[in-house]
Amino acid sequence: KGYGFIKYSEGEIFFHISAVIPASDKEKIAVDIEVEFMKGKVKDGRPAAKQVKVISRQSPVDEAATSKKLAQGHGSDPINNNYCLPKDTRQTVDPEHIDNFSLMFNKAAYLENEDDKFIFYKRDRHGNESINLAKKFNSMAAKYTFIKLIHERHKDSISKLVNANNIKSTIFSPDWRLIVGIGHESVYEISITLHHIYGIPYIPGQAVKGITRSWIITEVFGNDEGNKDKGALSDAVFCNIFGSPKKSAKGELQGSVMFFDAFPIAAPKLEVDIMNPHYGDYYQGKKPPADYLKPIPIPFLTVTAAPFEFIIGSKNKINLDDYKSSKLYEKSSNKSTLLDITIYWLNKALTEHGIGAKTAVGYGYMELPKPTEV
Repeated sequence: KGYGFIKYSEGEIFFHISAVIPASDKEKIAVDIEVEFMKGKVKDGRPAAKQVKVISRQSPVDEAATSKKLAQGHGSDPINNNYCLPKDTRQTVDPEHIDNFSLMFNKAAYLENEDDKFIFYKRDRHGNESINLAKKFNSMAAKYTFIKLIHERHKDSISKLVNANNIKSTIFSPDWRLIVGIGHESVYEISITLHHIYGIPYIPGQAVKGITRSWIITEVFGNDEGNKDKGALSDAVFCNIFGSPKKSAKGELQGSVMFFDAFPIAAPKLEVDIMNPHYGDYYQGKKPPADYLKPIPIPFLTVTAAPFEFIIGSKNKINLDDYKSSKLYEKSSNKSTLLDITIYWLNKALTEHGIGAKTAVGYGYMELPKPTEV
């Protein structure tokens, strides 16, 4: 009800939930936990506890049960017991201090006993955040010194693979928010693409290739992938860039352009956003849609301030003189080489189509980064 009493050496003293500091600890207030406080008074002069701090999250009567859990490898802290980790991992790792965000997000998921589901974001009934992994990532990323080194090594490896003279790159930042991999398998209702080793957000090369190919088919060929007689697959330049099946202008062909993963070149930031489906029970086949159904917001993670470098390369030099009848060649403003044409359409796809999920509602559109971002 927002208030209670604290037993201490002099008897009992009244306290209100607003006296708990920090505010994020309000959810930890429960019967038999141990706290410390300053004596004070409420407006009518009655004694009251002020600056109430939680110093023990467990009841003294639960010590025996806690010792048993510790022996079984479940940890000594009931809060940490909500993190689902293997027994041997729990004995050596504090889930609150995992410094790889991918491991924290995917391998040490927090199980909310109240709703019996995994969560990474929660507000209490007063609107205070009790869990927010986006803020945890941002504080971790501010200390990461390896992001720029990863980007440099990644680009150097590409240069050695295809020769530095055969690569093109472009740098863009989300003009608002970006979400890649929201539909991947996850213990949560949503997901996000994180590098499995470095734990940072990145954009996979197949996603970059996919949106470029899709945008060209839409803009140049009227949304017609076609075959050897019409549409995108009848265009020799298109086939040389992306590859093609037997029934195409070039026959069965491996694409000459390689699309590489896009890594951030500075520390990215995450923010929590929400989807708000209004008819959850209807989608699950439980009830017909009507005003009595309550919307249940679903949080998901988005990338905000982060410049990414998009890199493409080619091992083969393609002579474009034979392809001047190509629609793709004709509509490109930069057409010196196959890579020039590809980077032109990649830039258009990123700025006019967007990349990742929810582009129809404004996510994933890219813009040139501000000078201070790089």
